[in-house]
Amino acid sequence: MSTPKPQIEQPQEQHVDEVSKSWPKLEYWSQLGTRISIIIGVIAGLYGFYESRERAQFAAQTNKLQSLSYIQNFIKEDFDVQQTITNFDYGQLPVLETKAAQGGRRLYFSKDIGDVLSIGEHYERMGAEIKLGYLDFNLVFEVVPFPDEFWENTRKLRTALRDHWSGNEQLPDLWDNFASMCELYRERRHRLHPVVVRPDHDPGSCRP
Repeated sequence: MSTPKPQIEQPQEQHVDEVSKSWPKLEYWSQLGTRISIIIGVIAGLYGFYESRERAQFAAQTNKLQSLSYIQNFIKEDFDVQQTITNFDYGQLPVLETKAAQGGRRLYFSKDIGDVLSIGEHYERMGAEIKLGYLDFNLVFEVVPFPDEFWENTRKLRTALRDHWSGNEQLPDLWDNFASMCELYRERRHRLHPVVVRPDHDPGSCRP
């Protein structure tokens, strides 16, 4: 009686075969996991962007409200200055121009200069705050009229003060922010109303 030959098992080959068959599944789940991670990252990024934008908008709104309170006080102050300009006696300017040529600094800080100082310093300060971003020019343009008459009539006085500030020493930046404010106003007017703006009120005419 012959003895049957034992069957030789091949576990390694079967294991390799099973692993080979599982590769497509593993690759599928790996790709799916990567896609899900990307989608989650995009959603998180969009949420972060939205949240940042909301915070920025809230901060901008808060700044506007704070600025509005400040500008309201500035408007009241400007109204008082406009009344002073309305009653200003331009007939005194020739005398002031002569005195300025003899010593601009001395005149500027004396009582003789009168309302010229308070008017000029008001708009010099306003122009500086616009330049530095403490005041929004768009809002100022809408509610504060620029004093063109005062600016034009004091041109000779400003020049004398600047050129004879202290002996032979000049003060080239005298009312420089006031002049910058003039340029902003006239540039905006030319853009909005190019036909009706006076020729002598072009932006380039703001400097002495």
